[in-house]
Amino acid sequence: MDLRCFIAIETPVDIQDAISEAIWPLKNLAQESIKWVLPENIHLTLKFLGNTPEGKIDSIEAALTRTTEGFSPIEGEIKGAGAFPSLRRPRVFWVGLECPPALLELKTRLERELAALGFTPDDRPFSPHLTVGRIKRGTPLPTRRLAAAMEQLAATSFGTMDVREILLMKSGLRPGGPVYTRLFSARLTVA
Repeated sequence: MDLRCFIAIETPVDIQDAISEAIWPLKNLAQESIKWVLPENIHLTLKFLGNTPEGKIDSIEAALTRTTEGFSPIEGEIKGAGAFPSLRRPRVFWVGLECPPALLELKTRLERELAALGFTPDDRPFSPHLTVGRIKRGTPLPTRRLAAAMEQLAATSFGTMDVREILLMKSGLRPGGPVYTRLFSARLTVA
C-alpha cells in the first residue's frame, strides 16, 4: 500500500498562533475564495514525496538520519508574507523563512540522499515558506484588497524557529482538510 508522504520541519505553536493572528484580517476578506491552513498544520515542507510504497519507509528513515548527522540545530526567523506566483495572480499565500546557509545545506543533503532512493530532485531553487492559504478554483477573489493586506505583512516578524529535527510525515486527505501524522523524526546531531 502507498502512503502520501512529505519531509517537513514542524512549526512551534507560538509561531503558528502569531501567523494565525496576523492573517485573521485576510480571512475576513476572502473566506469563500481561500482554503486557509489550520494553525496546527502550518509547517515548512522540505520535500514532497507523494505516493510512497510502505516498503520504502525504512530506507527513507535511514536517509533522513544520514541527512541530519553532523548538523547543529538551525535557527531561522519567520518573516514576511507573499503569494505564489505573485500577489497580482495568487494561487498560494505564504509566510517566509529567512534561509540560513545551514538550512540550504541540509536541504541539499536531503535531496542527494533521497535521489539515491529514486526520488526526483526538485528542479526549482529552494524557497523556504510556510503555506497559509490556497485559492479555491472558480471562486471570485478580491485581489487588490488581499494584495494590500499581504503587503502590510511583508516586513512582519513572526518569531524565531529553532530547527532540531526533520520529520517524515503522512498526509491523509479528508473532506475537512488534510490530517498529518508523524511517521519518523531525525534529530539534528553534531558528530
